[in-house]
Amino acid sequence: MIAVVQGDDHETLAYGSARLHPRRPMTDDTRFPIASVTKMMVATVVLQLVQEGKVRLDDTVDELLPGMLPFGAKVTVEDLLDHRSGILDVFNEDPKAYPLDADPTDAKLRQVLDHPPVDEPGTVSRYTNAGYWLLGKIIERATGHPLAAELRQRIFVPAGMTSTALATDLDEERNLAHGYDENGKDITAGDFSGPWAAGGVVSTVGDVATFFDQLFSGRLVPADVVGDMTTSRGLFDGSPNLGYGLGVTLLDAACGHVLGHFGDLPGFHTIAFRNPAKDRTVVEFVNTESDSAPVTGQNIAFRGICY
Repeated sequence: MIAVVQGDDHETLAYGSARLHPRRPMTDDTRFPIASVTKMMVATVVLQLVQEGKVRLDDTVDELLPGMLPFGAKVTVEDLLDHRSGILDVFNEDPKAYPLDADPTDAKLRQVLDHPPVDEPGTVSRYTNAGYWLLGKIIERATGHPLAAELRQRIFVPAGMTSTALATDLDEERNLAHGYDENGKDITAGDFSGPWAAGGVVSTVGDVATFFDQLFSGRLVPADVVGDMTTSRGLFDGSPNLGYGLGVTLLDAACGHVLGHFGDLPGFHTIAFRNPAKDRTVVEFVNTESDSAPVTGQNIAFRGICY
């Protein structure tokens, strides 16, 4: 496990192994697949495009990606960003039935999305990874460039995130952690590229903390846009304290409102949240499926956010 606390004080703690065989210790520059924390970065790019007039929040999927989603005339960009699209989350329903390449063809995406809505679009907050695959395609159509290039030029380079990339854009397996199941078996994915726009970024705790600093200080999008991102559109179905804005999770913690995201892939857990009242960010990576590890990691992370 590795964690960073960034605020008035700055401390990085690393212990355990980034890899068991051959053993490699965890260090502050160990790179992890950050899974759904990627969504915050993709949402930031979309909102930059909105600022530039290339995309509007009320544009529909049908207008931007004709024929991609059966009920796309009812789903807006904002619905995709805030998980109120009504799209079935096929990846969590049956991930083995829907294997996806790093950058799926339009035909494959249409197949994945060929389901009726689970809710009327715009009415219920229900988490769905598939909506962020559509946002990745919208970014590519609006800019004419691969998503990896847009993330690099719009987020990673200006924020100074030198150890971060979308997995499809990795030039080498530089200091990547391995993930393990509850029995210590290595279950690391081949290249982390499968989640793509929904969760395919690889980074370090320091780089993720830097992204939080750059985003919430208004350096990547204006302050009023940050305010919009961090305004909840509603609580997730069945959750009493977990809301969602535009790419940002809003959680009622013991010390008040905190902002950020969880990320999960087989063998990996990421917790990245900011306490605006204390101007403190905590980022934590865990690389085991051990029953207690994610819970223990979350407890440690939120103690760091709230102390």
